[in-house]
Amino acid sequence: MTKTDDTAPPILGPIELRVPALPAMSRVVRLASSAIAALADLAIEQIEDLRLAVSEMMIALTEHGDGSDVTFTFSVRDHAVHVEARTTAATLDPSHPDLVLCRIVLADTSTNHGIEVHNGEVSIWVAVGSPSGT
Repeated sequence: MTKTDDTAPPILGPIELRVPALPAMSRVVRLASSAIAALADLAIEQIEDLRLAVSEMMIALTEHGDGSDVTFTFSVRDHAVHVEARTTAATLDPSHPDLVLCRIVLADTSTNHGIEVHNGEVSIWVAVGSPSGT
């Protein structure tokens, strides 16, 4: 962990967490994200937003992936926690109607987010925090 001055949050990561594609693993991912967000000095509301976002990411990848493990990569920079979750999927349209709820939750809980499919891998990413550090 590196701290540049007393007002800057630490720079952490990348931290990887790989879990089986099971709905129950959402609890593990939420706990890890809370701990990382707390180390990054995020506000309580931002920690809760991150917990909701990673839970929704896990649900979407479990439902739309091919059953392979889901890998979460966390990093802290620019006063935000950045998370990418990915798994494999034979076919998935990122604009599929089943992902509407996921997009709504991510839009409501993050400062930036996206869903991408590339070469059989689905990736969902979010940034939670304030770019200005407030």
